[in-house]
Amino acid sequence: MFLCIPALSWLFALSLENEQGFQQSLDYLRSTPVTLLSLLLVWSLSHHLLAGIRHLLLDVDIGLEKSAARASAWLVNLGAVLTTAGYAVSLL
Repeated sequence: MFLCIPALSWLFALSLENEQGFQQSLDYLRSTPVTLLSLLLVWSLSHHLLAGIRHLLLDVDIGLEKSAARASAWLVNLGAVLTTAGYAVSLL
């Protein structure tokens, strides 16, 4: 996630230069490697968010039992995959 910040900043700056730069940045964003990278980024961001919420709940003693902890871990993974699948559908 962190390593994509310079590339995204460059694309943003390119898109603000002029109309041709905007079109060029759109072409980059619509390319297959960037689309696959965006899917990976959406998965990692959604997993990070959901795991953070899970850990906050664990900090306030919710879901500390082993079975509840396992279930919440599976829910985090499932939620990240579903979020990524929703994003993938929106790309079509």
